[in-house]
Amino acid sequence: MWHSQQTAFTHALNTPGAAVPDIFLTSSSRFDVYRNNIAVSLSAALAEAFPVVKALVGDAFFAALAQAYVRANRPDSPVMLHYGQDFPDFVDGFEPARSVPYLADVARLERAWLNAYHAADAAPIGIGALGAISQPALDETCVRVHPSLHLIRSDWPVVSIWRAHQGTQMPDLSGLKMVAECSIVVRPMLDVHVATVPLNVYPLMRALVDGEPLARTFARLDDAPEIDSSAQLVAFFDAGCVTGLFQHHETGEKSSS
Repeated sequence: MWHSQQTAFTHALNTPGAAVPDIFLTSSSRFDVYRNNIAVSLSAALAEAFPVVKALVGDAFFAALAQAYVRANRPDSPVMLHYGQDFPDFVDGFEPARSVPYLADVARLERAWLNAYHAADAAPIGIGALGAISQPALDETCVRVHPSLHLIRSDWPVVSIWRAHQGTQMPDLSGLKMVAECSIVVRPMLDVHVATVPLNVYPLMRALVDGEPLARTFARLDDAPEIDSSAQLVAFFDAGCVTGLFQHHETGEKSSS
């Protein structure tokens, strides 16, 4: 019985115009206020999490987008930080947003920034740690990435768009070249860092994040002499992306992205 009451209550909250469940001794107008307050609060949480998306489409469009998402997605956790994790995917399938093809990827970058900001702390290590490993072992060595690390590949200049909106003035994007950009998002210390990654380097970064051994990663780059894999590995460490090392044969290790 309690389950059916919960189901009725949830349905009434999520369905505008639905009747107040009989178990509640309250007027429909008071219940509507409660229902509306929840929707407004969730929409406000999305606006706070995705300010660049909101700036790109304007207040009215974003309000409609947020309301559509809220109607289809209620929180599954009391921690509002987690709400909107799949908002970028929702934007991707939101038909009215088709005219802004980069909108979903900008949302992915904003979500990555927020997740990185709230990720667990971990001390990064320098590339000098590799010097203590023998050459045979080095070939099977994998990197353990920082828990805040995210890699994003986009067909659009999402990092440039995001950066342009970090000031107080509305930016002019008319001269922006609509080219693909890859980004790395990480918070090695107190601040979240967002940087672009060359398109031809992204596979290297992706392989490292996915836990591929260094030898296998570099072997796949033999046909790409334009990439200085050693320099890119140094840059990966210098950005604070690595917190430890492990051998490929070890069990229980899983890199995050």
